[in-house]
Amino acid sequence: MANLFLFACDKVRVILPRMKIYIAHASSFPYEKELYEPLRSSPLAQEHDLVFPHEAGRDVNTKALIESCDIVVAEVSYSSIGLGIEPLTFST
Repeated sequence: MANLFLFACDKVRVILPRMKIYIAHASSFPYEKELYEPLRSSPLAQEHDLVFPHEAGRDVNTKALIESCDIVVAEVSYSSIGLGIEPLTFST
């Protein structure tokens, strides 16, 4: 399927089907305030399903959760030893 383009407000936007997006990040910074809150209030959250791995009370199998998502987006401004998902094998 070819990508459709919407021209609005002098910006080009690609219209994609709704995706499940895993938000990966270090746990050594205030991610609820600096990452989760801005993303939740963004247009991205209205158009796609965002998965926040460290939401309060969430105890999940990270590898299985990532494998169920369409895309992984990593916030890399803060150092981290790992995401707790090693080793992962992705199919293409």
